[in-house]
Amino acid sequence: MSALKTRLLLIAMIALVPALIAIVLFAHPFILQPQAMGVDQLWHMKYKGEELEGKPVVIQGDTVFDSHADYHFNLFLVDTLASTDEREPMSAFWFGICIADLKCEDKGTVVVCQPFDPSQADAFAFTGTIHFAPAGMRPIMELTDIDFEQSRQLIDGEWLPIPLGEFEVPVD
Repeated sequence: MSALKTRLLLIAMIALVPALIAIVLFAHPFILQPQAMGVDQLWHMKYKGEELEGKPVVIQGDTVFDSHADYHFNLFLVDTLASTDEREPMSAFWFGICIADLKCEDKGTVVVCQPFDPSQADAFAFTGTIHFAPAGMRPIMELTDIDFEQSRQLIDGEWLPIPLGEFEVPVD
């Protein structure tokens, strides 16, 4: 009887291996990605002397979208623990991460943004490349070359793919 149980167990394990491989290969992309870093975590790494320029990262942060930005960026990620003051666009410019791949144009009653709609998500987890740009006395952090297939947006507590296209965002 013991030999029969052993054989049945072996057969069951052999049958499970392809199922486990399929789960790993076709599961949600975040399973295959490195751990997402927070905004403050990246800034701390920078100030500790770690070389981050040009490095690929997965960065997660809360959204600060400024449809009327008078500087080059409209979307910033800030740390999830950021205070209300740190969520203002000017503070986010200096202490958050500027999302360089988003382009928005003010059309009066709407702002047209591409390649994604920055106004719907509470947070984003982007896979991209970190760069630092001089801006006076302190550099700003930019994320470029975003891999939108690997990136996600947080809407109503659920991480979802980011639809791409041209989007009209109502002006506040």
